[in-house]
Amino acid sequence: MKVIFRLIDERDNSHRDLVLNCSLDEFNDLIDELDFEDFLWKMETGSEDWCGVHDFAGTDEWLGYTSYEIKDHDKAIEKWREFFTEKGLI
Repeated sequence: MKVIFRLIDERDNSHRDLVLNCSLDEFNDLIDELDFEDFLWKMETGSEDWCGVHDFAGTDEWLGYTSYEIKDHDKAIEKWREFFTEKGLI
């Protein structure tokens, strides 16, 4: 099964997607891991242009995060891609 991870720019409702090779249950297990919490904390509170994620969001078709603070969404989704690649999900 595949999970679509979506990063939404609330300023214009655009989004960037990543397709993850995992089930929803596997994704839920991942977000409970300490290294995910550490990564998310940096993506929320860091001062870099790609930081500033806010609310967790999702539907039956995708899940991810929203932000109106991220200045460089392309770099932000690349950081998420790197994290998910290290986890073997991309």
